Amino acid sequence: MRINNNISALNANRNLGKVNQRLSKTMEKLSSGLRISRASDDSAGLAISEKLRGNIKGAQASGRAAQDAISVAQVGEAALEEATSLLTRAKELKVQHTATSDTTAQTAIEAEMGQIASEVKNVIENTKFNGKNVFDTATDLTYIDDIESGSKGTLDSVDLLTVQTAGNVGSASLDTDFSNGRSELNKILVGYTYTDASADGTAIAANEIDFTTDVAATGAQMLGVDDAQTDTFAAVATKLDGGADASGTALNAASDLTIDIDAALGEVVTARSTFGSYQSRLESVVRSSNAMAENYQAAESRVRDADMASEMVSFTKDSIIQQAAQSMLTQANQLPQSIIGLLQ
Repeated sequence: MRINNNISALNANRNLGKVNQRLSKTMEKLSSGLRISRASDDSAGLAISEKLRGNIKGAQASGRAAQDAISVAQVGEAALEEATSLLTRAKELKVQHTATSDTTAQTAIEAEMGQIASEVKNVIENTKFNGKNVFDTATDLTYIDDIESGSKGTLDSVDLLTVQTAGNVGSASLDTDFSNGRSELNKILVGYTYTDASADGTAIAANEIDFTTDVAATGAQMLGVDDAQTDTFAAVATKLDGGADASGTALNAASDLTIDIDAALGEVVTARSTFGSYQSRLESVVRSSNAMAENYQAAESRVRDADMASEMVSFTKDSIIQQAAQSMLTQANQLPQSIIGLLQ
C-alpha cells in the first residue's frame, strides 16, 4: 500500500473530468439546439452548413426579387386595363359620331374623344413603380435565374413610350409614308399637327410639319374626321426623303394623321397579355425559389441541428456516470486512511 500516489483517485478524477467535458458539450447542444456550434465540433459539416445557409439566403432573395417584378407587371397591367376601357369607349363614340348628323352631338363626341386621348396619354406616361415608368424601355423586369452565382435574368420592358418619329421637325428629311414606324398608340400619345402654307391648303413647307409636339391626339384625329384632301409639301432645295424630285411629296390627311382605334386597342391588349405572361413566369420563379429555400433549409438542419432525443439519452447516461465517478473519487480518497490502522 502506498500513500505518495493514490492511483485509484487519479483514475477516478480523470474519468470524472472526461464525463464533465461530455456533459458540458451535451448541455451546450441541448441549450442551443445545434449539433455544430464551432468548427471543432465538425469542421466538414460546418463548411457544408455555411454554404447551405448562403444558398438559403440566395433563394429567399430570389423570391423577393421575383415578387418585386410581379408587382411591376401588376401595376402595368392594371393601368392598361383602364386604357382598354378608355379605348373601348372611344370605339363606341366613334360609331355614335358616324351614326348621328346632329352637329351639336358630334361636337360633344369630339370633345369627349379628345379627353379620352389625353387620359390614355396620362395613364401611359404617369404609371410608375418605385419612381420609374413601367412602360419605359429602360424598365426591364429582372429576377435571379441562378441562385448559386446570383446571375440576373431579364424580361424585356413593355415599351409604350418610345417616340418613333417619321420625320425631322423643321427640315426636308421626311418619309413619304408618315405613319412609318409609328404605332397607333404612339399617335395618340405623341400627337402631331400640320399647317397649310397657303389658303387653299395645297402647299405645306417641311418646317410646318410637327410630329413631336408631345400632346395627346385631338378628338378629330381619334374619329378620323380630319380634312381628307391630299396636301403637298412645297418644293425645297433638298429633295424630300423618298421623293423622285423636288416638286413635293403627298400627305393624305385622312390616312396618315388619323388614328385607327381598333389597332391602338390591339396594341394595348397585346401589352396586357405580355404583362400577364411575365407574371405567370415570375410566379413560377417565386414558387421555385421558395421550394429551393425550403429544401436547402432542410438539408442545413440535418447537417447542423442537434437531435434532441439522442442528446438527452447521452445527457442522462453521462449524468449517471458523473455521479458514479464522484462517488468513486470520494472512496478512492478515503483508501489511504486505512494505512493509519497499520501504524497503530
